[in-house]
Amino acid sequence: MRFLIKPVLFIALIALIYVGLSLSSFLPPDFDLFKPQEIELEKTVLQVEDVKAVAKLFSQQYVNEIIIREKKVKKGLFYDTEDKLVIIASGVCYAGTDLTSMKQEDIKIIDSVSCEVTIPKAVILESTINPSGFKTFICEGYWDKNFKAVQKVKTKAVKQLENLAKRKNILKKADEKSVSVMTTFMKSVGFKNVNIIIK
Repeated sequence: MRFLIKPVLFIALIALIYVGLSLSSFLPPDFDLFKPQEIELEKTVLQVEDVKAVAKLFSQQYVNEIIIREKKVKKGLFYDTEDKLVIIASGVCYAGTDLTSMKQEDIKIIDSVSCEVTIPKAVILESTINPSGFKTFICEGYWDKNFKAVQKVKTKAVKQLENLAKRKNILKKADEKSVSVMTTFMKSVGFKNVNIIIK
């Protein structure tokens, strides 16, 4: 047991010196030998690649059915005739934030608990109407014989779907959702005060 006496006495001596210095106000008031140290700022640097790993935030979707009406007028000797095309298209439009365009300067570390992140505005990321999503109700004359013309009409349906989604404020809703998701993400890596800017 004798070989333990000197280390124990040494530790006790260090403790007494620390207590004595604390009582004498020689040490700064906020100095605490046993206080956990704050994270160094250098260790909090978040690389933009970490954020890009989230890739594209599909934060909103819009589902709707569109009625497409087209007609082809045929001139006649005494009167004109119309060949009609009526299709109902059911599709989905996805909006969100594409983080792949972000740069390192878009992430500003203010201190060990605060940061500011600039993200792009939300855009339409994808719009889809599957072949099974089209139902043809009327397909007369010209349309029945012209497959390519019908396909062009179906392609236009995707654009109509996007326009309807925008009218329903899908981009604004996507921005709000992306801010919420990004705030949660940044807090999950250690930041308490997060400011998200949309630009």
